[in-house]
Amino acid sequence: MMYEFKKVGRGVKIFETAKIIKPGVIEIGDYSEIDDFTFIYGGRGIKIGKFVHISRFVSIIGGGELHLGDYSVLADGARVMTGTDTYHGGYRMSTVLPPDQRNPKLSLIKIEKDAFVGANSIIHPGITIGEGAIIGSNSLVLKDIEPWTINVGSPTRVIGKRPKVKFEDVKIPEAPVVKSEEKAEKEPKFEKKGDMSLLFLMKPTYWCDVARRFIEENFSNYLIVEGEWGDPIPEFLYEWEGDYIISFLSPWIIPLKILENCKIAAMNFHPAPPEYPGIGCYNFAIYDGVKEYGVTCHIMLEKVDTGSIIAVTRFPIYGSETIVSLKQKTMIYLTDLFYEVMDRLIKGEELPRSDEKWARRPFTRKEFQELCKLRLDMSEDEFSRRLKATYFPGALDYPNIKVGGKVYYFVDPDEFNKEYPKKLEK
Repeated sequence: MMYEFKKVGRGVKIFETAKIIKPGVIEIGDYSEIDDFTFIYGGRGIKIGKFVHISRFVSIIGGGELHLGDYSVLADGARVMTGTDTYHGGYRMSTVLPPDQRNPKLSLIKIEKDAFVGANSIIHPGITIGEGAIIGSNSLVLKDIEPWTINVGSPTRVIGKRPKVKFEDVKIPEAPVVKSEEKAEKEPKFEKKGDMSLLFLMKPTYWCDVARRFIEENFSNYLIVEGEWGDPIPEFLYEWEGDYIISFLSPWIIPLKILENCKIAAMNFHPAPPEYPGIGCYNFAIYDGVKEYGVTCHIMLEKVDTGSIIAVTRFPIYGSETIVSLKQKTMIYLTDLFYEVMDRLIKGEELPRSDEKWARRPFTRKEFQELCKLRLDMSEDEFSRRLKATYFPGALDYPNIKVGGKVYYFVDPDEFNKEYPKKLEK
């Protein structure tokens, strides 16, 4: 199964039968591995460092937060509980009850660099396992663990100390990725290394990383720049000159001055068919109840999603489709289209030209925000269609309804508590 994580490093390996819930809040560092038969619930966020091994039958549950330091290990069957229901105050403890009958305790667990959690051990909420500490098999951890100690038992007790790791950090060759927030003094030098030069623009997501690795493996003269929504366009891009600009889910609308520095073609891979240019493409398609969706590669112009179309791939969608399932399906088809077009560049072939045209002007953020507005006087069908089309994890805007002068938002409680205050600050 393919997941779209918040961020994923190079060389990450996730086995086929690993089960991961809420991958959008999970970050995975370079060369980490998640084995078969693991169950991971993202909760309020998980950060996995570099060279971390999560072994078979490990469970990460509870809905809180987890930080796994570089080189740390969760051995077979380890249980990490970032949260739990409590009975204090007379509350019930079943997780399927209405929220007003539950009193869950959510926490942050830290398993520091070089720590090792043995097979079938259980880590309770709020625990910090210090750097280099070892937890023996079948142990129960109820209190913080000191660095570089060896601990066993139920509950754990210290039985010794281990020597500190004698090696320096593993050095990973730097990929030529430039973050948008880097200062001008760190601007890259555009040294020619091949016949074809590319500028690749992306976001820090799983599928963008798949495309990035393809660029690294098949081209020698490239610059990769990634950014998040809301990041300004890096100033040094105005000085870039080259043959191709490739935008794969990039967060930026590329200014004309940068486009003019592209000698051959500036291309964008748009996660929707020509009927849905602009923002909110998944949402409007779900709202319209269409039976077919698609992905588009097109030439970039100064105005978003208006350039001539290079290629379109279409696929069926069904009434049971949600925003999340449609997005996952779209990413697979978009990546396939990316491979198809890039293969032509590698072979030195001309880009195709589709006869298809954009069906309308691009949808705007304002139009999407209007779609998010629910009203009590709407029909049941209209209310349900809008809610289905706008309620999904990671939304820029949440579905909402105004009652008695107050606006109420439909949103996952964990996401609301963690992410919505940040959006208000922006």
